[in-house]
Amino acid sequence: MTSVVPAWTLTDAVRAPMFENKCDLLFVYGILKRGFELDLRGKAKFIDTAQLDGAILYRVGSGVGLRFTEDVNRTVYGEVFKIPKGLWKWLDMIESNGFAYTRRIVEVGIGHHEADIGWVKAWVYEHTFPNMRYDRPIIDGIFTYNAV
Repeated sequence: MTSVVPAWTLTDAVRAPMFENKCDLLFVYGILKRGFELDLRGKAKFIDTAQLDGAILYRVGSGVGLRFTEDVNRTVYGEVFKIPKGLWKWLDMIESNGFAYTRRIVEVGIGHHEADIGWVKAWVYEHTFPNMRYDRPIIDGIFTYNAV
């Protein structure tokens, strides 16, 4: 007999593939952005610039990680891409989904923060590496190679 596992017991990393058909957008804030090493253009469709409220960027090693915060005045700025179904496996692999990063669905604002923003659901990779010290925040919420 096969047992059924209640959905509420699954982690976001395990549930992620189950929801890919419902959400094909990804909010990126680091090296997946246009102009960086793993620029998604050519693999996915660029939608627009975007913002994620209630999050903070941190320097982690030589890279960047996003963490959620209760402070809704903190904002991370990035980009949204429409991800083809076959690309999720590669993204989860490079992000070590479920270990170094965990993919979650969030609401992001599309467009420029000075203008009217439309809100959409998108995936984002939250940095979840065990025992990491988050002591180097990127204050302005924008990742660049010299972000402080």
